[in-house]
Amino acid sequence: MMDCKKALKDSNGDKSKAIETLRKKGLASADKKASKVVTEGIIVSYIHTGYKIGVLVEVNCETDFVARRNEFKDFAKDIAMQIAASPSVEYITFSDIPSEIIEKEKKIESMREDLKNKPEHIKQTIIEGRIRKNLELLVLYDQPYMRDQSINIETLVKLKISYFNENIKIRRFIKYILDFIYYVNMLISSVKVGEHFYLTLGAFKLHAQVFIVSFFVIFILIVFSVLGTNKMSQTPRGLQNFLEYVLEFIQDITKSQIGEHYYRDWIPFIGTLFLFIFVSNWSGALIPWKIIILPEGELSAPTNDINTTVALALLTSLAYFYAGISKRGLRYFSRYIKPTPILLPINILEDFTKPLSLSFRLFGNILADELVVSVLTLLVPLIVPLPVMMLGLFASSIQALIFATLAAAYIGEAIEEH
Repeated sequence: MMDCKKALKDSNGDKSKAIETLRKKGLASADKKASKVVTEGIIVSYIHTGYKIGVLVEVNCETDFVARRNEFKDFAKDIAMQIAASPSVEYITFSDIPSEIIEKEKKIESMREDLKNKPEHIKQTIIEGRIRKNLELLVLYDQPYMRDQSINIETLVKLKISYFNENIKIRRFIKYILDFIYYVNMLISSVKVGEHFYLTLGAFKLHAQVFIVSFFVIFILIVFSVLGTNKMSQTPRGLQNFLEYVLEFIQDITKSQIGEHYYRDWIPFIGTLFLFIFVSNWSGALIPWKIIILPEGELSAPTNDINTTVALALLTSLAYFYAGISKRGLRYFSRYIKPTPILLPINILEDFTKPLSLSFRLFGNILADELVVSVLTLLVPLIVPLPVMMLGLFASSIQALIFATLAAAYIGEAIEEH
């Protein structure tokens, strides 16, 4: 009571400032009690609605008197609920994280381009901060308290130490999960999506993951092309026979969509689109890119990145505009007011939706396929992912065919006389 009066007096009657003062004082007293031995406490269970998630947590205090208080039991129950609501939490404090995990993160962070010219002491400080940020999802004490997002669990524990005037420790916990969807969500949260490794080239930042795998795909295509055309014969055999089959396949796609008279000029463009997407998709499905460790993110199919698919879609848009203008001149733009000028906004909008649909269709399918395979590999590492991978290879091939066919169809539509 005296502390409250003093806090109100020091803050000139401002209740919010008084509460803040008392909180800071409580946190300071909690730090002083942190070294005291805790031998009493309780074990609390929490079963989530639906009876598919269960948590056991041990919370310790100094005396049996505090352990039997309802407020202490409520606090322990809140901690159990917090653990159930935090799918990625594996450790109580940051110091509980195994050293090999921290060393691995340190190795990855130290390879970053933006740290190369930093002084060593500043570099180490930045690395430690980034490691802490990267691993905070694994630590219970770093999670925002579900009943008050302005504080984390570590602060909550210190406030309870001040409240009970005893040292308190969350000793250990165990989580049981029967809910398959919850478990899958937890696994998905461990899959790296949207994390990128960049290389700095002068004033530009290059998306290194896409460049590395794209150059690999281009290299594979060049090698196959050189080997298949090195010693050509009238009677094709082996790789030459295979490449001629691929060429005929691409010719059929182009001819069926663009037409007999104009398709030959567009075979290189449609063929390049199809082969790049096809090999990119298959490289993401077949090659174990995850064994190559990057400072951030991980290697995958270039088509797994929205930047790649948007670039391919924009190239397609430029191609069909070029095809229409080169064939029909400025008369090409008359198509926007046909069959009636009323349709002008819709016809313009159509040219915006074409690249959007091309890019997001390809990106969404490839990303979803890699996510499904990653999650199933974590669930059942050997048997179940194999048929899913085979289905993914088939879907990847279909996506390459759809993209190339639509690109040819858009070009054919631009060339066609109305």
